[in-house]
Amino acid sequence: MGRKTALAKAGQVFDSNLHRNALRGTGADMPGAPLTLEGAISTLLQAAGESAAASLLQNRFFDGRVFDPQAAA
Repeated sequence: MGRKTALAKAGQVFDSNLHRNALRGTGADMPGAPLTLEGAISTLLQAAGESAAASLLQNRFFDGRVFDPQAAA
């Protein structure tokens, strides 16, 4: 399967709002943005959430690359 076909198939089943919608109203802390850059945080970061601030821990990849889910589509 080629990259373009794989991305199209993933887009048919991946819905970043699925869990967000299911958890809404439960009091669970959720980030304000549904998609985030992965590997872009090098230190502890306080970010705005839907109901409160959220602490985002370092998530750097060992090769220093950053994954942008919106750019992958």
